[in-house]
Parts: sequence; C-alpha cells; structure tokens
Amino acid sequence: GDIAKLHAHSAVLQNAQLDEGSLRLSSRDGGPPYRITGVVKSPFGLIVEPGDGVLDKLRLSGSYDGAVLKLDISDKAQINWANGVWIKSADIGYSWPALKRLISSLPPAPTAEDSASEDKKGFKLSLQAKRSFLDIDDSRRLPLDAVSARYENGAATMNFYHSGGFGTLDLADGKLYLAGKNFKDSFFDDVITLAEFEGGRMEFRVEGALNDLQAVFRIRNTVIKDYKHLNNMLAFINTVPGLITFNPPDYNNQGLPAKEAYAGIAYKDGIIELKSLKIDSDELTLMGGGVIDLNEKTTDMDFNMASGAKKSLNRIPLLGYILTGGEKKPTISLKVQGDLYDPEISNTAFREVVTYPFQVLKRTVLLPVHIAEQVQEHQAERKAGDEREEGA
Repeated sequence: GDIAKLHAHSAVLQNAQLDEGSLRLSSRDGGPPYRITGVVKSPFGLIVEPGDGVLDKLRLSGSYDGAVLKLDISDKAQINWANGVWIKSADIGYSWPALKRLISSLPPAPTAEDSASEDKKGFKLSLQAKRSFLDIDDSRRLPLDAVSARYENGAATMNFYHSGGFGTLDLADGKLYLAGKNFKDSFFDDVITLAEFEGGRMEFRVEGALNDLQAVFRIRNTVIKDYKHLNNMLAFINTVPGLITFNPPDYNNQGLPAKEAYAGIAYKDGIIELKSLKIDSDELTLMGGGVIDLNEKTTDMDFNMASGAKKSLNRIPLLGYILTGGEKKPTISLKVQGDLYDPEISNTAFREVVTYPFQVLKRTVLLPVHIAEQVQEHQAERKAGDEREEGA
C-alpha cells in the first residue's frame, strides 16, 4: 500500500524517513515472518549509481520476522535492522551533500540516563562498502576501494582506502577530524579542480567544523597540468621579453614536473584563505597566498616565482631574490586577480610572499592521537608489505 498512509504510525518508516512510495507485506498465516516488496523514494538522495547519478527510487525486497528487518535495495545494498542498522554495499557510491543531511538528522548522543535504559540507548549505524565512491558535488568524485563507517552515541567514524592510500575520519559534536596518506592521482585529481595531476602521492590533514575548516595537504613527485593560475602567469610572462627565462619549456604540452606541492588553507562558508602555497620544481619555484571565493568564483592572490635559470637577468623588471633550496634565486612578484578560472595577471614591485615548510604547516592542524596513530600504523604496514613483495 501507499506508505504515506503508514508513515505516521510506523517508527521504522519515520526513522528511515520513508514517506513516498508503495510497500506490499505478505504472510502465510497473517503473522511473522512477513515478506516485503515495494518501491520507495530514496531518502536524502544518498545512493549514487556510477553512470546514472542519484538513485531516486529504491526497489526493496526482504523479510521481517518480528525482530529483524532484512532488505535488499535494488540489488546494490543489503540492510539488517535490529538494534541498529547494518548496511553492506558494492558498486554504488554516496552523495556527500546527502550524507551531511543524513548525519544532521540522526538522533543526538544519549544522555547518561538514556544509556542506562534499554529503550533509549543511542541509534547505531554501520556501513561496509566495496568498489564505492563519494560524490563531493556535481563535478568532483572520490573513488574508494573500500569504506568502513560507523555511527554510534552521536559520533561518526570512517576508514577508507584507495590504491594503497588510507584515510580516517572522526565527526562528533560538530567537530571533524580527517587525515590520510599515500593517495594516488586517481584519488586527488578530481578533488582539486584548478589543476590536473599525473602521478604522485598525496597526504592531508583537516580539522574543524563542516563549514569552518583548517587543512594542509602535500603532493610529491607529480606532474602539474593545466593549473589555471600558472597557465595565465606563464602566458603573461610570454608577453614581457625580459621575463621569458621564467617560463619552463614545454609546460603547455607536458606539464610541470614538481618534486613537491603543498598548501595550508582555512575554509569558511565558501571562502578559502590560502595561507601558504608552494610548488617546487627544477624549472621554477612558485610561492603564494591569498583568497579564493568559491561563491563568487573569484581569486585575489600574490605569488613569488623564482627561476632556476642561469642566464643574465639584469634586464628583468622589478626583480628580487629569495632563498630557496639553499641558494638565492632571482624572483618576480605577480598579482593574480579576477575570475577563478581565467584570472588577470600583473607584474608588481617585488615583495616576498612568506611561506612555511610543510612540517610547520602540518603542526597547525591538530589531530587526536588515535587518528594520527592510525595513519602512521597503516603507512608502516604498507611499507612492510612492499618490502615483503620486493624480497619474494
């Protein structure tokens, strides 16, 4: 029947926020076990199919024996509901905006008095997913080989894996902690929309509230391609004869091989304050800071570009020198303003942009000890596994 008519009388339907669709219950003798079939509207728009987008309607089949509800969802996920919800899935993904709405709707952590009562113990949710992904928005998708997540007593935890990379997340009382290490370009290339990457490994740390975060990340041994700010800076340099020595050859065709690229940022309500950014390559070193407004799609940043060129640089206008890599290198200052994806560039009087080493930035993002230890332990296990394979 129409579940809208049953919604007000069913705690299960209310907790699952299922209020649109149809369900059919059948039984041999009018009592449990019941056979369940039906089609319902997906709550929150949480489930995403790889090629078809959000799964709006869920096809349900399962049983209820009076204590345990078992459901198969569109042949993609299996649910056991008894003293909590236990979900297993494969070959489907999840929407991050929908997941945030789901988390905010979950029951709060039980009080001390509630915990002592069997009837009022906190809601529990467990998810085990294989060959999955997380859609951050319409254009960004994180691939995930495996996910293990749990919500209990008002707190959420999650471990996730992809191609040798490991990450872990804690979310409780509106506070988020996130850390990960050893993720390949197939993981982070979709996340960073201002550039493309080929090869490399990423590590990151994040802490704060969902809309008020501090974060640091580093990518090592990668090739940076189509970085919007750098594209326009190098195009500008091509118009100033004295600056051409700063332009790495074949960047447009092959990208910029970088030994290291890292940044420390603060994010709040769609505004990114880029506190410290550095790209270190044999061809040039780029250091910057400023503000990116994701709401208005604008940028306002200052950069120092240091060249490794050995040519005479006496004719270069507004030249300065900074110490990088143990030696002083000729450096220019560039202003980047305007459209986030096609900013305007100008050469300004030299002013050193202060950047900090990654290890210093890393210490500004404080993580609980157990999260830092999990990442470190996984890294040690992976290294030991690599050494065993090499010795085999």
